Amino acid sequence: MATLSRPTGMQLTLRRVPLRVALPGAVVALYVIAATLGPIVRPYEASQTNVVDRLLPPGATLANGSTAWFGTDQVGRDLLAQVLAGARVSLVVAAATIVLGGALGLLLGLLSGYFGRWIDSIIMRLGDIQLAFPSILLAILIAGVLGPSVVNVILTLAITRWVIFARVVRASALVAKRRESVDGAKVLGVSTGRILWRYILPDVLGPLLVVATVQVGLMIIAEASLSFLGLGVPTSQASWGSTIAAGRDYLDTAWWIAAVPGLAMALLVVCVGVLGDALRHRTDPTVDL
Repeated sequence: MATLSRPTGMQLTLRRVPLRVALPGAVVALYVIAATLGPIVRPYEASQTNVVDRLLPPGATLANGSTAWFGTDQVGRDLLAQVLAGARVSLVVAAATIVLGGALGLLLGLLSGYFGRWIDSIIMRLGDIQLAFPSILLAILIAGVLGPSVVNVILTLAITRWVIFARVVRASALVAKRRESVDGAKVLGVSTGRILWRYILPDVLGPLLVVATVQVGLMIIAEASLSFLGLGVPTSQASWGSTIAAGRDYLDTAWWIAAVPGLAMALLVVCVGVLGDALRHRTDPTVDL
C-alpha cells in the first residue's frame, strides 16, 4: 500500500502564500535578479551606440547578428541593456532613500513621540512646514541646487520623505510609551536609551516597515521624474526617466523607446504596491486587500 509523503516546511509555506502576493513577489525578485545580473544577461553597455542599428523595432536583428529584444533607440543603443541598467539605478536609489530617510524619520519620530513637549513641537512643526510644499516640487528645487548625480538624488528624496516615516513612528511611540512595562522600567531606573531600544523600538518597526514598502514604489517614480527633467541621474548613465525623455520625439515612429521603460517601471511599481498592501493587511487584519 502506497504511503502519502508529508509536505515539507517549504511546501507548507508556499501553500499559505496567496497567489496575489506570490506573483508580485516573484516579479519583484525577477527585477532584482535581472538588475544585479544585467551585464551577464545583456553584455552590451547601456551607453554603447551604433548608428547602423538606430531605431530598430523590438525583435530586430542587429548588425552583429544578435537580437534586439526590446529594439534600439535613436542612436542605436540597445533598449534591453538600458532597461536593465535603469532598473539597477531605480532599485539602488529607492533602497538607499528608504534606508536614509527611514533612519532619519525613525530617530526624529522616537524623540518626538517619547519625549514630547518642546521636542515634539519643534520636530512636528518642521514636518508641517515641509509638507506644506508639494514633495515633487521640493525635490526639483533641491536637485536643481545639488546638481544631477545618484548620490544627490538619494539625498534629495531622503530629505523630502523623512517626515512620512517620522509621523508613523511618533504615533506608534505615543502608544508604546503608555504601556505598563515602560512605566515599570522607569521605576526600576532603566536608562532612557535602553527603554527606547527594548520597549519602544520593537513596537514601531512593524508600521515603519509597512510605510517603507509603500514608499519604494513612490521613490522609483520620483527618481524617474527627476531624471526625466534632467535633474536626477546624469545623462551619461542609463535611467528609466532619461530613456523615456529621449523617446518623446519618436512616439510616432519609434514608440518602443518610451513605452518599454515606461511599462517596465509601471509593472515594478504595481507589484511593489501590491506587496505593500499585503504587508499592511498582515499587520492590520481589519484592512481589506
